[in-house]
Amino acid sequence: MNAPDLVFQPGRFGSGQAVRRIEDPALVQGQGRFTDDVVPAGQLFVRFVRSNDAHGRIVSTDTTAARAMPGVVAVYTGADLQAAGVKPLPPAGGFKRPDGQPMNPPNKHALALDTVRYVGEAVVAVVADTREAARAAADAVVLQIEALPAVADATTATAPGAPLVWEGAPGNVLAQMTHGDAAATEAAFARAAHHITLHVVNQRLAVYLLTSLGCHVDVASDGAEAVRLVGEGSYDVVLMDCHMPHMDGYHAAAAIRAKVGSGLPILALTAAGSAEDIAKAREAGMNELLQKPIDIEGIRASLSRFAPGQLLSHV
Repeated sequence: MNAPDLVFQPGRFGSGQAVRRIEDPALVQGQGRFTDDVVPAGQLFVRFVRSNDAHGRIVSTDTTAARAMPGVVAVYTGADLQAAGVKPLPPAGGFKRPDGQPMNPPNKHALALDTVRYVGEAVVAVVADTREAARAAADAVVLQIEALPAVADATTATAPGAPLVWEGAPGNVLAQMTHGDAAATEAAFARAAHHITLHVVNQRLAVYLLTSLGCHVDVASDGAEAVRLVGEGSYDVVLMDCHMPHMDGYHAAAAIRAKVGSGLPILALTAAGSAEDIAKAREAGMNELLQKPIDIEGIRASLSRFAPGQLLSHV
């Protein structure tokens, strides 16, 4: 199968470009459509029981009362998922430790198994037929955690003798990256007439959308529902987000392309737009590569070339 020509316009919708907002009229008139507005038949709700400790050993998890409550469909612990064959989430790769060896991150399970390593880590998942039932059952879970020593800032965490978050990261340094020319930098400082030393503390910052990244999931028995739906012609165009290191959008696009052939347009969103991204997109049979950040008009313009007149009034 011949791959389609790949269109890539770097910087067209990048940082510094003017972005005209077109979604506001619908939102201020109450016409926005969000994940919570879509309620398909048989929809279930999940509620997580999370750790209140920054570091601790899970002593016991009693879900007996929660499982018996009305409306509860299932209650899962980390041990339940492990017994069912659910594997840890794949870590981001490519980083190395200070000694040059590949980093050794801890297994990141969807639900903690025996140790929690941050406040809010999910330990139990409660699935119910209503949001209220899921919340009530989650409140009925009895979770006992033995608190372990914890540190909350990088300076203390990397000091000698600091409690380890993970045994595979000595000194609490999982990976280290260096940039530039060290010798040239030292020489520049040596020639400088004045030196200024400044200690700067950056607060923790987690950017999150007011409209959370929710989704509706309908998984087929073979776990390939998305590909099956595309194969049935349910979509006119596919927009695949390929910029997250733990999400192989290129692989998924290649699977869709192999199933449906060349007739379905597939577009990729990427943050870097590097030569590697272009090569992956071309190899996966994608039609266009859009570089983030991209405004809604840019997405609409790209989609409209492949599915004119068939787009939603707002995204």
